[in-house]
Amino acid sequence: MAIDINEIKTFYTSIYTLKIDPGIQLEQIAKSLEAAGGSTIQTTNVGGWQSEKQTYDSIKYVQPFLDTITLLMNKIYKEFNVNKEAELTEYWFSINRKNNFNWAHNHPNSFFSAVFYIKSPENSGNLIFERSDPLREWLEINSVNEKNSNFATFKPKPNDLIIFPSYLKHKVEQNNTDDDRISISFNFR
Repeated sequence: MAIDINEIKTFYTSIYTLKIDPGIQLEQIAKSLEAAGGSTIQTTNVGGWQSEKQTYDSIKYVQPFLDTITLLMNKIYKEFNVNKEAELTEYWFSINRKNNFNWAHNHPNSFFSAVFYIKSPENSGNLIFERSDPLREWLEINSVNEKNSNFATFKPKPNDLIIFPSYLKHKVEQNNTDDDRISISFNFR
């Protein structure tokens, strides 16, 4: 007896990745902001430096890059049938040095968030997303696969942009190198 099984994907979480050229020297901007004495914002980071939250008008020569990110975000909003244009609410620079990391967190008051890796040396810390439902509490599994894993791990490289729903918990592993990991994070409503 033949049995046909149809899989219907429901409630799955999409994470988008792509490489883009920022067209400007973002590393120098991050280091200039840090050198200017902007105090380190402590949110989920353990060690490292994080800039104050920036808005679209904060740094004029970053605006074309922000326009590109917003254009990409608008494509995702259309895919989700969000009935508005993506609005960049804030962005910030992060520099994580040896032994620095970020605890698991999400981004409240946003629809989607993104992180762009300016500099990410080998072994400077993976980005890890946590499963948003309790599936693993209900199933006994023999081996982990993409349908039952509790984590999705991304090994970032320079010029990687990762876009994700803001509710999705994520963390950044410890930087185990003597070199800086530098990124920019964005929140959209």
